[in-house]
Amino acid sequence: MSKPKAPAKAKAAKKTEATYDAAKLQEIVTATQANSFVYLSEKDGAIMLEKGLIEVNTAMTDEDGNVAARATAAGIAAVGGTVAAAAPAVNKSAFAVDKGVPMPAQRRGGRNSGIYPFDSMDVNDSFFIEATEARPNVAKSMASTISSANKRYKNEDGTHERKFSVRNVEKDSVTGKRGARVFRTA
Repeated sequence: MSKPKAPAKAKAAKKTEATYDAAKLQEIVTATQANSFVYLSEKDGAIMLEKGLIEVNTAMTDEDGNVAARATAAGIAAVGGTVAAAAPAVNKSAFAVDKGVPMPAQRRGGRNSGIYPFDSMDVNDSFFIEATEARPNVAKSMASTISSANKRYKNEDGTHERKFSVRNVEKDSVTGKRGARVFRTA
């Protein structure tokens, strides 16, 4: 008969705290302070993300699938840095920003207001525009012009002094040609 074995001593569980790559965190902090970011794999950033040292933007990835990361205030503090106040936005445009310039009153009327007879039309009047090879879908190409005319004749309270609409016609009842007819509806 064999002798029963003594119970095995439980091995002391090693309690190790997960660590992160301090050099990588320093790189991320440096990039963050320069208003930039660093791409890193989700594996490399998992512990830093869990500890709240970085934030990631999964919508921004590089060709290897790495995600964009930047340091949080806690991440900057972890490397001994100081969290600077947000710098004012820098205008990188070629245009100078002018402050306090009064805006002129809105001008009613467009540059093409003389081409079409909008001013001389009464309600239920219309005019025809023939389709051409260069402009086969006249109604579609006139839509912007009609919209501008409607805005031009719109009062400040939203009511229309005049209103126009355009329709494609395969065979115009007056000219017998294909094109579009613009109507004054109000």
